[in-house]
Amino acid sequence: MNTAKTLDPEHKRRRREFFIILLVVPAIIFLTYVESHISILSGNIPVPTNILFLGLININIILLVLLIFLVLRNTVKLFFERKRRVMGSRLMTKLISAFVGLTIVPTFILFFVVIGFINKSIDGWFAIKIEDSLKESLELGRSYYNDLNDRVSSGARGIAVSAAKSRIDEDSDQIMEIINARMLGNDFSSIEVFTPEGRRAGYAISGAVNKNMVPDIEMEHVAKALTGEASSFVDTLSEGDVVRAVSPVMSLSQPPKVVGVVAVSYYVSKSLINRMKDISTAFESYKQLKLLKYPVKVSYFTILLIITLLIVFFAIWIGRYLAKEITGPIQQLAEGTHAVASGNLEYKIKVASNDEIGVLVRSFNRMTEDLKAGKSMLEEANVDLRSSNSELDRRRRFVEIILSNVPSGVISIDRLGRITSLNRVAAELLGAEEGAAIGKNYKEALREEDMELFRDMIRDMNELGVE
Repeated sequence: MNTAKTLDPEHKRRRREFFIILLVVPAIIFLTYVESHISILSGNIPVPTNILFLGLININIILLVLLIFLVLRNTVKLFFERKRRVMGSRLMTKLISAFVGLTIVPTFILFFVVIGFINKSIDGWFAIKIEDSLKESLELGRSYYNDLNDRVSSGARGIAVSAAKSRIDEDSDQIMEIINARMLGNDFSSIEVFTPEGRRAGYAISGAVNKNMVPDIEMEHVAKALTGEASSFVDTLSEGDVVRAVSPVMSLSQPPKVVGVVAVSYYVSKSLINRMKDISTAFESYKQLKLLKYPVKVSYFTILLIITLLIVFFAIWIGRYLAKEITGPIQQLAEGTHAVASGNLEYKIKVASNDEIGVLVRSFNRMTEDLKAGKSMLEEANVDLRSSNSELDRRRRFVEIILSNVPSGVISIDRLGRITSLNRVAAELLGAEEGAAIGKNYKEALREEDMELFRDMIRDMNELGVE
């Protein structure tokens, strides 16, 4: 028994493309998620953001090339199938064109609309106003520190000038008066005065801070000031920053000499520092992302194009699948029709579905079974007919033998008046040839003088009901 052959390579190709799509779709979803959270993920991955982003773009481009290959492969294959007039290629072209047309028009409209939104949004991210705001915020933080540095430096120099008019020693009440007066008139966190020997002659700390927030100044800065060099710096502590200024106290005598050191400190809270660091980090990230402005656009455009091509590929794939589901059984039916026309009634088509196509296939199989049964019945009837004809022929010859030996004339006619048989004696009586008279109407074969007698015989037989 012949069966319709399954196109194994075609099924393998479809299965391979299906698995490729199953891999591509989650990859696109994952890459879209990564790119939308790249600023968060880059902090947890020891890779620079720009390298990570460019790597993602390259992966997107690879996926895009893969999808373009699949779409072009299916399109070119359809073109050559139509050119070779493969069975079902025209129907497949119409189905694919319909599916692609229904999907690609709204998809491309949405594609261009989304591209416009993305362009506008990304350009908004890197607008001049945003950049200027970040710069001004960063400059404001720097100006704040510079202002503090100027204030503590100016305060240290002022206290040094006042202290130069007094005697600086460890038990000087005048130095404490100067320190307390300066603490009241300013918002310094602490003021320290040191003797030429490096011993502290006076010290005051603000009530808004404690000793842990503003620890004592390191003696190396005091030693540096004793050489006549003023300095300012920032001590970074766990609780915050301390802006310090150290100024030497110069004597009023000539030539002037260093007779002491003044150190002024200002405490900056941790929360303010963190805000300033956040601004600085945001500005650096902004500058880095600004370099990736066009790669970001390319990445989003690539993802959109991948999604668009994925939709087109699905449309082509579904169109081919539906066309194969329709044209496959039709092709098998066409092959089966040729096989049945050639006399092969054993041809069967495998039923692959329960839809209308499956009903058509089952009807074809049932038809071949009915034809096969009918052919068997015809063959049996033909055998019986041949047997009956042989028997009738035998009997005819037997009757002819008997009639040829009967001394009387015998003529037989059918309902239409045609002579079916006559023996030799009847032919002699009628004056006709025995073989030539058979098949003719009795009116043609008999002589005129015998017609009246023959009519009377037929009339008598009809009256008696003899056939």
